[in-house]
Amino acid sequence: MFVINLIVIVRMMQHTPLQFLRHDLKKTKHKKTIRLPKWSFFARFRLRIMIQNSVNYLVLFVGIFFIMVMLAMAVGMPDTLKYYQNNISDLMFAKYQYVFRHHSARGRCFKRRAWNLGNGSGMEDHVKEL
Repeated sequence: MFVINLIVIVRMMQHTPLQFLRHDLKKTKHKKTIRLPKWSFFARFRLRIMIQNSVNYLVLFVGIFFIMVMLAMAVGMPDTLKYYQNNISDLMFAKYQYVFRHHSARGRCFKRRAWNLGNGSGMEDHVKEL
């Protein structure tokens, strides 16, 4: 973060005080105007507004696409979790699996969770403190 701030400050200090007063901090010049066809005034006005806001429209469509992907994932999540819940015993690759859950802030006790597949009767859940 410090390096980024330093780079920005060094680049800004290359401007003259007059540029700061005029808020003219861009190095690039303005683009030339685009020649619009000889249409009616309102048609040229609408076209000019669409060209000026083309970047905003692009950001809008990218945002809509991102939200649609998130909605599709949210709609599919319950089915995925239900499938995982029903097939968890087939996905286990050992008879016992141990997962350390957490430890206290002082490091006193660890809790572990052990899953036993047993004789196909389902998973037996055991929680033990070490």
